[in-house]
Amino acid sequence: MLPAIIAVITCISSYLTGSVIPSVVISLVLIVGGTAFLRSEPALIICIALSAVTIVYMGFTISTRLNALPDKTGNGTYLCRVVKAEYRSDGSAEYRCLLEGGAYAVMYSEAGLAGGDMLRVGGNLTEPDKPGNPGEFDFADHLRRQGICYVLWPDSIEVTARGSGPDILTGIVWNTVYALRQRFLDEFSRGDADIRALASALFTGDTSLLSDDSIRCFRLTNCSHLLAVSGTHFAGFLLIIPHALKALKVKKRLAAAAFTACAFAIGMFTGWSDSVTRAFVMSACSFASRDGPSGMSLAVLIMLVADPFAAMGTGFQLSFAAACAILLYLSSVQDKLVGLGMSETFAGLIAPALTVTAAMLPFCAVTGIRLHPFVLAVQIVCSLIVQTACMFLIPGFALGINTPAIFCLRLLEKVTGTGAAAVTSAGIGSAEPGGLLTAVCVLVLLLLLPHCFAKRHLTGPVCLILALCLGVRVARFICRPAAQVVFADVGQGDCCLIITDDKTCLIDAGVYDEGAGTVRDILDHYGIASVDYAFMSHWDADHAGGIIALYGQGRIKTLYSGFNGRDEDVEALFDAVGFPEELEDGFLDGCVETVVAGDEFELDTGVLLKIIAPVRAEGGGNVDSLVMTLEAGGETVLFTGDIGIETEEQLVLSGVLPDCDVLKVAHHGSKYSTSDLFLAEVSPEIAVISVGKNNFYGHPTPECLARLTSAGCNVLRTDTEGAVVISLG
Repeated sequence: MLPAIIAVITCISSYLTGSVIPSVVISLVLIVGGTAFLRSEPALIICIALSAVTIVYMGFTISTRLNALPDKTGNGTYLCRVVKAEYRSDGSAEYRCLLEGGAYAVMYSEAGLAGGDMLRVGGNLTEPDKPGNPGEFDFADHLRRQGICYVLWPDSIEVTARGSGPDILTGIVWNTVYALRQRFLDEFSRGDADIRALASALFTGDTSLLSDDSIRCFRLTNCSHLLAVSGTHFAGFLLIIPHALKALKVKKRLAAAAFTACAFAIGMFTGWSDSVTRAFVMSACSFASRDGPSGMSLAVLIMLVADPFAAMGTGFQLSFAAACAILLYLSSVQDKLVGLGMSETFAGLIAPALTVTAAMLPFCAVTGIRLHPFVLAVQIVCSLIVQTACMFLIPGFALGINTPAIFCLRLLEKVTGTGAAAVTSAGIGSAEPGGLLTAVCVLVLLLLLPHCFAKRHLTGPVCLILALCLGVRVARFICRPAAQVVFADVGQGDCCLIITDDKTCLIDAGVYDEGAGTVRDILDHYGIASVDYAFMSHWDADHAGGIIALYGQGRIKTLYSGFNGRDEDVEALFDAVGFPEELEDGFLDGCVETVVAGDEFELDTGVLLKIIAPVRAEGGGNVDSLVMTLEAGGETVLFTGDIGIETEEQLVLSGVLPDCDVLKVAHHGSKYSTSDLFLAEVSPEIAVISVGKNNFYGHPTPECLARLTSAGCNVLRTDTEGAVVISLG
């Protein structure tokens, strides 16, 4: 395994530094060390020299792609060549393109292009967006780990030249396979759209047909990895092949060729995504090798030579960890299960899923998994269901009996849906980043190993690292903030989540769709089943719409507003969110409680939320927005809704405004709010503007930004910063 480990370390170090220097240093150490100890082994010295050259090649490839720059960015016309095309079941396609200058970009468009095509694309070339909110998928990091640093959004595409003969032949093959795959999905699902979507996702790794709710269920139950064809799927697809070859007494070399051919056919069917390629190489090498470690090492080297960026993929790292765990611990885990009274057959089914799940634990901070016995149990069950479905798929389809595989898909949908509901209601949040769990897992794995070099020399250092991580975690717990304030990125709207040890509070939640999706996902990330207090600063749809969506989901316990009567703003909100007319009166009278200036809410010891305006709201518009302060740890946050300059002047004259440390800027940075007089009265150090990118209103306006800058504020904006998270106390 040593060559594979060295190759992985080389790729990761070159990626982190963006330089070829780490690979050169490692290759020099390898050459010097190897020749010093292997003077009488010329064949091994030649192997070491070849390894050194390969290592430098990997580092050079990574550094070159990461540092390549396009001639320009923004709107314009770009010449590029399609390097890879991935077709999807919904008719769209993802294209990896090589731009002039050597930079790589990803482009999304309709299917129809093929690898090798030369394009003239009119559109917008940008860097990928970074995650806007806590727990959100990091698309920019995902692409960068593949050596892709740009996204090309096309307005027009002109094919200036088709690829060469091999490219054309490859395109014909891909189009044929794509058509066969779609026909298979049609025949398999027999008109059932839900089954077709699940089959496309689980058997081909194409999630384009899955609903957002289904994807969320897989994410909440730690089963997102099942939506990418991996070793779990290949193990099911190919389960019968080794037994058949053994029964037919096929010789080893011929059996390896036959197994590889079957794996290749499955790879063609499933589309040769990165995860499919990885599963194919690992499966073929594992079957053909004399022993497990040698096969794993060969698979890693093949993948990294073909694409050095593979080492940075989370899927690669999870697959590598899972494969190593199976090689080292599967037999012992199975023996322990049998020792606990489990039958050998059942233990043989449970042990692989249990071993793989345990191997994924050190990656919880990267994958955002939820550490809870119930969730881990659901993950194991779902892995078994998927493997069973893959096992029945091919023979069942060949015999015209799809019932077993379809039953597995329906069962999987039921299990993930029930599991996600349980995770939400129990408030199980994503694991926090940190090395404590990783250190614990590594130590346990070392202790389970038989007496060896690694166990003898690494146990002590790992114990020291574990002690340091534990100390850091204890210090963080003791010094934790009194409150955490999350100004969420909900586009052109407002949303703020306040988290304390005792209670949670939500102030606005953007428009209806943002509340139903974005804010819901933020609550899921933090493990908040329902917020204790929710406030509508006023009844505009960009503030209150999301609150109504979350209330309908049962994510809000108590709802407060300064006004709960009827006026044009309230009616406009009900129309905007499609609220049933027959339920409007009941909602206003029975669900919304009125708050006025002077009301206070204790969120935790020393954490107080105060209403300072209005004294009596006359309506649901901007003028009557709730103005609130949050006091925690000797610091103050001022929330201002959408009040204008006239309301600000009244508040200044009334003398109720405090000096604040953080100001939530009113009305998304409108020029009609946040006056010089108001800023002089509250003197904030930090000003947070909740605003959408390139919004129609031109918010935040130059006038408002100039006043904030003149007042000495550090301005943070959700359209440029994403969610703004501030700790108090």
